[in-house]
Amino acid sequence: MTDWIATPDDADGPPRVPSGESIKLFVYGTLKSGHPNHWLLDCCQHEANGAVHGTLYSLLHYPAATFHPDDPRLVHGEIYDVPGYEVEALDEGAGTSHGAFRRVQVKVAEGSMAGQTVWAYEGARVFAITVLPDGVWEPGALFTQKQKQP
Repeated sequence: MTDWIATPDDADGPPRVPSGESIKLFVYGTLKSGHPNHWLLDCCQHEANGAVHGTLYSLLHYPAATFHPDDPRLVHGEIYDVPGYEVEALDEGAGTSHGAFRRVQVKVAEGSMAGQTVWAYEGARVFAITVLPDGVWEPGALFTQKQKQP
């Protein structure tokens, strides 16, 4: 297995998951517990908290991350077991069909699942946005953290 696996950028979108299977999904923003879109994970089992190598950006009302195993920064979040029948709805909610985000595989760097490969939504169009240096997004994070431009 390689350290970095990205979903091919093609017209078919992210790979389909058979309804009888499940995936592990790393979430770092509005899908996290206590945040506005967490209800989309109501049928999912929380597996662990963790961190993935990458950079977290604030897009004001929600975050976007870019992931790379050589990035010294960490994006902190939660990992859920998501049934296959829910994955397509989550992909749509994340904006994969119109190219805002893409579902990619990343390796967990910290936490009880360190070393395991999980899925995450990566910002596909991140540009000139504020970096969140501590790797944690909260509503209003743009205004509460010391800003660094990429």
